[in-house]
Amino acid sequence: MNPLFEVKQVDVEYRLKNARFMALRDVDLEGFLGQTLGIVGESGCGKSTLAKTLMCINPPTHGRVFFDGVELTGLSTKELRKALRGMQMIFQDPDASLNPRMTVEGHLKEAITTSKVEYAGTIEEYIRELLDMVQMPHSVLKMYPYQLSGGQKQRVSIARALSVKPKLLICDEPLSSLDVSVVAQIILLLKKIQQEQGISFLFITHDLATLRYLAHRLLVLYLGRVMEVAPAEDMFSEPLHPYTLALMASIPIPDPESTQEPAKLCIVGDPPSIVDPPSGCVFHTRCPYATEVCRHVPPRLKEVTPSHHVACHLYGN
Repeated sequence: MNPLFEVKQVDVEYRLKNARFMALRDVDLEGFLGQTLGIVGESGCGKSTLAKTLMCINPPTHGRVFFDGVELTGLSTKELRKALRGMQMIFQDPDASLNPRMTVEGHLKEAITTSKVEYAGTIEEYIRELLDMVQMPHSVLKMYPYQLSGGQKQRVSIARALSVKPKLLICDEPLSSLDVSVVAQIILLLKKIQQEQGISFLFITHDLATLRYLAHRLLVLYLGRVMEVAPAEDMFSEPLHPYTLALMASIPIPDPESTQEPAKLCIVGDPPSIVDPPSGCVFHTRCPYATEVCRHVPPRLKEVTPSHHVACHLYGN
């Protein structure tokens, strides 16, 4: 199966007034049609930068980006706009991504007419189909964002993204601003849309419990570097990297009567400055298993078991 999107050996450098730093370094990933790739890591690790690089909002400093068989790096603005029609993003804060002066109908109509997407019937019928898809009543068409709840606004954002019939939805922490009671509804909705439409998700979140339900593969980022990538089932059943182990240990066990023993590993302290990262493995300053080689030699991503890759000196050749 050929991947729908690929990032190959990508570096992204940001420049400040008096400094430069690598937000991403030597990142490889791939995602397949109809599957969800989950990206997880602490704040500032490069998750959103990776999403923006895939959409060429932040072009890579080095490396190559592919979508649907087309290399995006190096395309003209016109060619890039055409190539990216099959890729849409759902943002963390629906209030920031919706125009307060436009109705729900106006948001959807603008997206449809701008993208020149083909649809059966009239545009009004197509807009109603989109609302049905995200399980919203047609009565919201004339409403403005301030008249909607947080969950309803996020559903409008999802409907707008789906209106152009994308192959890939990039979800940048789309649940973090929602009430807990609404989160489960949106998760079920996204799962249903994927099953019915066959589209792919790149899902960025802090919530590993969400990814356990949604993701087919997981990629763990730390300070702009890939620590581990594996099928979701393997990652949850047998995480390998100490950082991944610590993330898994943070997942609460929802059953108070469960006899399952919670994971013991935890990490202390804050991540180092990305402007001045540690030498060697960037995680060694917080890793309980760090050795002398970890302090001086950056580990390379290696395949430990089939399709399970980890960047850690604990796993030799």
